[in-house]
Amino acid sequence: MIALDLDSQIQLLSRIQFLTRFSSNLVQVTGEPGAGKTWLSERYLENWANEPVQSLLLCNPSQQDAQHRAIILRQIVRDGVFNEQDPMLQSLDYMLEGRSVHALIVIDDAQRLSANLIAELWALVTEAQRRDNWQINILLFSLRGKLNKWLHKVSYGQGVKPLELEISRCLTVNARCSLKS
Repeated sequence: MIALDLDSQIQLLSRIQFLTRFSSNLVQVTGEPGAGKTWLSERYLENWANEPVQSLLLCNPSQQDAQHRAIILRQIVRDGVFNEQDPMLQSLDYMLEGRSVHALIVIDDAQRLSANLIAELWALVTEAQRRDNWQINILLFSLRGKLNKWLHKVSYGQGVKPLELEISRCLTVNARCSLKS
């Protein structure tokens, strides 16, 4: 199967690449069912991501927080030892032992994450923004509006906020669609 790179898709992938290039960010990419979020997440990892360490989590309804943590952490620190019940920041800090990290975490169907895990992911990004030797970018591909409440709650009162890019269903069908952000 040949993948078409429509102008609107390239714009979105380019924008994500720019947002994740120089600093740590949590970027929510939203759209309706069938908008091409899964395809775009895979395409980004295959051809656009520059981070040397990458993690991909495909959420499904039967997974628990401990499984989500384990999948992400095993991809970031190969052969790392951690407790699946501990928060990700605590585990990552322990496993890295002061070493640097430049990582990208891509989560598809992120609307299936618990509020607890969303808070942990936000904590990773905010800690990475404080540390000179950490850069962690998180891309949450989710249904429109499903994570807004939790992302607003975890970032309330902080100077920095999660970013959101919105795609429309026509992004993968029609090159003339507009890209919203």
